[in-house]
Amino acid sequence: MALAIALRLQPILVDPSAVWPDEIFQTSEPAHRLVFGSGLVAWEFQLGVRSWLLPGIIAGLMELSRIVGDGPDYYLPVIAVGFAVLAAAPVVCCFLWCRPLFGVTGALLAGLAVAIAPEPVYFGARALSETVAGHLLIVALWVLEPGYLVISRRRLFVGGALLGLVLATRVQLAPALAAAMLWTSSTTASTG
Repeated sequence: MALAIALRLQPILVDPSAVWPDEIFQTSEPAHRLVFGSGLVAWEFQLGVRSWLLPGIIAGLMELSRIVGDGPDYYLPVIAVGFAVLAAAPVVCCFLWCRPLFGVTGALLAGLAVAIAPEPVYFGARALSETVAGHLLIVALWVLEPGYLVISRRRLFVGGALLGLVLATRVQLAPALAAAMLWTSSTTASTG
């Protein structure tokens, strides 16, 4: 986990850059407006095409950083760490999926492969709806299909709620969510 988080922070904090304008204008700018009162709000938010969920979470992280001080020197590292922790969640899921199949050593190797893979390292901690939704999707799939039959209604509810968050964050993943729900309901129905 620590290696995954550190690697995902490197392209954000050590070599700061923005991959796409969406990283700023679709997430950080609306969040900045919520917290500080200034900032651009894109037409997608004004017309309800995009969800305010992701800018709302970023605004919460910005507000949290105000405990220490105001400004980007304080809130950008807090946002980066928050998203890097979320980006490390697929590493944990991979470990947990692989441990019963391949033992601890195999699970550590599989988790390490996900932790150091170039694309997840470079894009993982970015404030983009695509990356956030992807991480949430992996966590939801692990909650719903951890490698054994899930019969706990609480766990199924949490998995469904996570799938709902994925849909609210990135509606383009609806086909993947439909497949996940069909898979989960078919495995539950066939054993029930």
